[in-house]
Amino acid sequence: MDPMNEEAELVVDARAVVGEGPTWSPQTGALFWVDIPQGNVHGFYPDTGRHTTLRLDSMVSAIVERGSGGYVIATPDGIAIIEDGREPVLVTPVESDQPRNRMNDGKVDRRGRFWVGTMSVDFEPRCGSLYRVDPDFSVHRMLGDVTTSNGISWTADDQHMYYIDTRAYSIDVFDFDLDTGSIMNRRTIVSFDQGGCRPDGMAIDVEDHLWVAMYGGGEVLRFTPDGGLAGRIPMPVSQVTSCAFGGTELRDLYITTAAQRLVQDPRDPEPLSGGLFRATPGPQGTPPTPFAG
Repeated sequence: MDPMNEEAELVVDARAVVGEGPTWSPQTGALFWVDIPQGNVHGFYPDTGRHTTLRLDSMVSAIVERGSGGYVIATPDGIAIIEDGREPVLVTPVESDQPRNRMNDGKVDRRGRFWVGTMSVDFEPRCGSLYRVDPDFSVHRMLGDVTTSNGISWTADDQHMYYIDTRAYSIDVFDFDLDTGSIMNRRTIVSFDQGGCRPDGMAIDVEDHLWVAMYGGGEVLRFTPDGGLAGRIPMPVSQVTSCAFGGTELRDLYITTAAQRLVQDPRDPEPLSGGLFRATPGPQGTPPTPFAG
């Protein structure tokens, strides 16, 4: 196992309550991510070091680039679009009949479909679902009985989709049909100890190895396609939420973190919590696909 023990460096001291959903924008050369409860969309431009913040009027749990311009975001009410920094416009409501649910993490597949899940704000078991949003903004429920829908990634050949329901303490894989956008034959490749640190968001590299943020564990773990532990990146904070490859060659791994229930003052043992971090572990990441709608 390659230990990869180089600790990640802080690049933006964002002080996010729940930093999440990092995504690289090749078009702008920036890394975007969100602070879910604060309703903030952050941007980091590594060439200049510039950090921007767009403050919205509601929670935002995921952001992806839109092929026709602007961005698609996941809000508590459903799928919305942002253009030119204006307030989001709700396009498609999701679970409007379940007011105690909200949307969570999301990713775009190679055909430009947005996969995004939901969860109960009270973490009630099996109240959420995983949805596929097609380019025409139609919404399809793909999976039920989800507690905390999180990381999603696809293999380079688009034959498999990896998925994390955080409070199931596992990483699962489905057979995936790129043409139809269907998933089937779910099985677990990694199981974690119940009640311990939890798998959260994840990224995938060109070798089909998974990079999984471990919430409460203070590290990002790398797994082989069949679930073998292949390396780790230690973090200076415990609440590690997600990661995404970025940079011109997609060799920088950007890592989001949270500061929930942590008091940020001079006595805080984790003063960098909520920041955006960066590591360069070696493998190249897979390029993001914009939403096709």
